[in-house]
Amino acid sequence: MRNTHTSLITILLFSLTHLLQAQNVPTGYFIDGVRFSSNNLAGSARMQAIGGSGVSLGGDISHALINPAGLGFNRRSEAHLGAGISFNKTDASGMGIAGEDQRAPFNIPFGGAVFSMAKGGSQTWKGGSFAITYSRMQDYNENIAYTGDATNQSSLIDFFFEQAQGLSLGFMNEDSPSQFGVTTMGSLGFHSDLLFPYNPNDLNNPFYYLVVGSSPLGREGYVKTEGNKNQISFAYGGNLGDTFYFGGTLGIESIRYTKDRSLFEFRDGRDLVGIELFEQFETDATGINGKIGFIYKPIEAFRIGFTATTPTYYNVRDYFRAELYTDYNNVFFNEQETLDFLFPNRDVDGNILDENGNFIIDDFTGEPIRVNPTPDQEGVIIDGAETVNHELLDTEYNLRTPYRLAGGVSGFIGKNGFLSFDVEYVAYDQIHLSNGSLVGPGFFEDVDFSGDNQVLEEEYRGVWNINAGGEWRVNDWRVRLGYAYYPDPLKEALRVFDEGRQFITGGIGYRKKSYYIDFTVVHETYTELFQPYVLDLDFQEVPEEFKSPLIEIDQRKFRTMLNAGFFF
Repeated sequence: MRNTHTSLITILLFSLTHLLQAQNVPTGYFIDGVRFSSNNLAGSARMQAIGGSGVSLGGDISHALINPAGLGFNRRSEAHLGAGISFNKTDASGMGIAGEDQRAPFNIPFGGAVFSMAKGGSQTWKGGSFAITYSRMQDYNENIAYTGDATNQSSLIDFFFEQAQGLSLGFMNEDSPSQFGVTTMGSLGFHSDLLFPYNPNDLNNPFYYLVVGSSPLGREGYVKTEGNKNQISFAYGGNLGDTFYFGGTLGIESIRYTKDRSLFEFRDGRDLVGIELFEQFETDATGINGKIGFIYKPIEAFRIGFTATTPTYYNVRDYFRAELYTDYNNVFFNEQETLDFLFPNRDVDGNILDENGNFIIDDFTGEPIRVNPTPDQEGVIIDGAETVNHELLDTEYNLRTPYRLAGGVSGFIGKNGFLSFDVEYVAYDQIHLSNGSLVGPGFFEDVDFSGDNQVLEEEYRGVWNINAGGEWRVNDWRVRLGYAYYPDPLKEALRVFDEGRQFITGGIGYRKKSYYIDFTVVHETYTELFQPYVLDLDFQEVPEEFKSPLIEIDQRKFRTMLNAGFFF
């Protein structure tokens, strides 16, 4: 049997033995830490129409979220509700890859009520307002679809090959459908007959080779993501002399995130007709944060504001399951012939030799790596389709998101309108994961996040978000424009490309004495990197076609909001 990846096996063998010994290896949860720490534009339609630049303004119900000091401006109680539709379109491109998809989910982005306790008269204490609001902080709803040709020669099979290295044969035998269930991706590949141990007579055997090896003729992938991050805010803002305003917010956040991901590879049919991996992720989290803020109005035409937001402290539950489908076409597998082809340099005891006739040493045991085929030389035939399931894994951990500091200024043009500008510092390098535990069928173990935290500290940075906008009044009508830019938190030297997000916003409003209606559009654009799987080869000097596919996803999101409120 021939294996087109034979030239890469020696490279993988040596690199993986060192990788598996490395300390502080990240689990990958740092990616979730960054994902759940980022926010979109949030608040009322009015605030989003001016690019979210409300730190210094005051008088809007969404100041319960943006700057609670702004509630000190409210002289009347009000109730508010909003609805929206998001039009999300994705375009995928890469080495031999193309595709597009779109979604248009309905949502409730904002709502709440303000209860004013304002006081008149000449006293310094002017009272204040209490507010309860609901805000959608992030929208995870999107679809990604892509197809690829044979330009990229890496394969899911390479991924399973790497994942199996270092897992003992004894563990593989227990981590199986007939025992406790499959709980690792390496075992999933092994029990799908993609891999075979170097030494099937040794339960401590940690190395495996591929039974099949033809590169894919093409691939087809799909990712469906759903969910959102929301905050319920309990806020109070007070007024001292119509000059100094202060406030505080207690925020209760919740995250609901699901992702269904599939990747199908078309094969040439000589040994494997096709292979498909389906993965399902689900995350639920609740967290708490606090915010304080002030606004200073020295004159009617000018205001300055500041807020400080604590990290959000989350408790996170993460669930993962998968299944692997394979369709074999009469694969004849003879162990002796395969090992002779893969490792022709062996001594009489089966020890693998290098080109100089020296033993290749197992870094785990310090012993020579040995391959020992079983006595049966007749070979086996693997044929037909089968599906092997990866058991449900339940991970629980704590997540601390970045602290945030924001400042803003605004200038008023009489009663005709205003311009506002905000900056916000977000300390992404302060994200921290802790207290992890993993539960599967028949086992419980702690999760070490030291590698993830090291990545967050060394590879991410604090960023300055920018928000700007304005409003112009024409009788009862309001016209609004805004802009915002949220930079990529990954350090520039480590990026494939910039994943900063840009928001262009606008809207109109109609306001009467007892009610108001606002309509807003937000156009968000950014580009992100997606990899269906990650290989150790991605970090080595090998031709790009042998590395896992790098897929560039152009995101274009067009959100509309219609809000209405009334005073009481």
